[in-house]
Amino acid sequence: MKKVVLITATPFWRQGAGVWARTAALVRYLSACSELTIIYTRAIRTSVVHRLRAAATHCRFVTVNASGGLDEPALIATIRDICAGIDPVAVYIIDKLENSPLLDALPVDGRRFVDTHDLLSQRTLSMERYGYRPRIPMNAEAERELLARYDGVICIQRDDYAIVGDWLGASKAILAPHPTAITPRPIRQTVSSIGFAASDWRANVEGLQWFLREVWPAFAERGASLDVHGSIGERFAAHDSPGVRFHGHTDSLAKIYATTDVLVNPVRFGSGLKIKTVEALGNGLPLVTTSEGARGLTDANGHALLIADDATSFIDALDALLNSLALRQQIAAGALAYAREYFSPEACFGELIARINAA
Repeated sequence: MKKVVLITATPFWRQGAGVWARTAALVRYLSACSELTIIYTRAIRTSVVHRLRAAATHCRFVTVNASGGLDEPALIATIRDICAGIDPVAVYIIDKLENSPLLDALPVDGRRFVDTHDLLSQRTLSMERYGYRPRIPMNAEAERELLARYDGVICIQRDDYAIVGDWLGASKAILAPHPTAITPRPIRQTVSSIGFAASDWRANVEGLQWFLREVWPAFAERGASLDVHGSIGERFAAHDSPGVRFHGHTDSLAKIYATTDVLVNPVRFGSGLKIKTVEALGNGLPLVTTSEGARGLTDANGHALLIADDATSFIDALDALLNSLALRQQIAAGALAYAREYFSPEACFGELIARINAA
């Protein structure tokens, strides 16, 4: 098997955020298909290091900045020394484009990939439309120049893949969506719980604020229940809407999906692929989301999920699901079929592994 080095600052062992889940999925697949070394670049507790190393039976876990005290030049020098000791020369994957300064640590004769998660220029445009400034603002020209330094650019969904292919050529673009387990859930006769599970990222917070303000009053009057899971609830401590219950963080997404009848994802800005949308498909649960929530998946509209971008359309779509068992069953079946076709681990990472093995 090929030797692969993944350099990441993402705490992939944690749960509750899509970015963590994405890196965790990549780690799992690479561990099974390559000789994987993970280089973690941020501060980390010793107890966590011991736990990860004990669990890492198919990969090597290396920390280079456990106390968080290294500046960028020292971090680059440390990673360079580690990579110099890997023979034969490996394939190197930098996790997220903002970590590109670490390219200077990699051997020039190695193949260098980046797992983008999303395109920063697309995120910038999307957030600015709603009056938000991203943590790392970037325009398309600057991002294209940065991506050109890599031998391969891993894209999480088809829209990003098309953009990168146009920028750099098809030989550099690699499509690798986020996989999900296929776990059909029962479609009950009546809907007892409408669900939303999210982190407290600002796009999730703004989307839920909009939903509670513009959409939920139409359902609160009927005695419907909205169950909100995840750290997003911490941003709504003072909120009091009829029928809305905040459950906080849970380590078991399976329990959430097992007790939810219909899911919503009202996110209105962002970029990349929405992990919660993919999870809804894999669990075969009817979902109403926005065009942003279905970014890269708009061909699923009407048969695997429902897209609605304004309050009236969102109310109508959610109302249709709540009032029709047949429609819920139809969308659920379509969701599972779509997930099986596009979001199995092999469908998501097969092209990436082929590129790694060809390097």
